[in-house]
Amino acid sequence: MHDPEQQNHRPAAELTEAQQQNAKLAADQRETEARLQVATEELGKSLGLTQKQLDQRAQTIIEREQADAEKLESEQKQTQQQVSTVSNQVSNVQTDVVGSRRT
Repeated sequence: MHDPEQQNHRPAAELTEAQQQNAKLAADQRETEARLQVATEELGKSLGLTQKQLDQRAQTIIEREQADAEKLESEQKQTQQQVSTVSNQVSNVQTDVVGSRRT
């Protein structure tokens, strides 16, 4: 026959073993969560840095485009002034030519 004391002792041993397994699983889960948190933070930093780099690059491009637009506008004004000057000189020459033919 089975000893009733052994039967009572057996569930207690199984309970203790189950509690130990649960404690180990809980510890493993905490460790996994901690590693996941670190990995998530590192990924966030990496993406944040990448976003910061993209923002800086975009700002550099915008500034370059603005500088190019200002330079183009300045060159267009300068060209217009030169065209106007040449046009006036041509008019003066035409006037001189017409005037010299009359004399």
